[in-house]
Amino acid sequence: MKKLWRYYGWALVFLGVLHTISFVIMGRDAIADMFALGLFNSIGFDFGRALAWYGGLWFGAIMILLGFFSQSWIKATNRALPRYIGWTLAIVALLGTVLQPGSGAPLVLLLGLFMVFVRP
Repeated sequence: MKKLWRYYGWALVFLGVLHTISFVIMGRDAIADMFALGLFNSIGFDFGRALAWYGGLWFGAIMILLGFFSQSWIKATNRALPRYIGWTLAIVALLGTVLQPGSGAPLVLLLGLFMVFVRP
């Protein structure tokens, strides 16, 4: 348990990939519409397409990038991530958990709390 902090970046990458795959599956019709429209200005004012892009693909990509950056930082410094990263994830995920308990937000909440409390 003491060395768990070494894998927080990979955990973020995993959650980002899981998030992206879930949204690709759930938003496949909206994504197919975007490709059918030729991508350029394909979101328009359609809520489903906007959710698939911003809520799913974009947010998932940001989580993946944060995870890779975090893992690189951990490897380069051999130190745990700063606690504020865990607190930020936990607070955002707590709001997501309250608003949509059936989502993946509880997993992010758990990871954020681990980042805060499970340290070397």
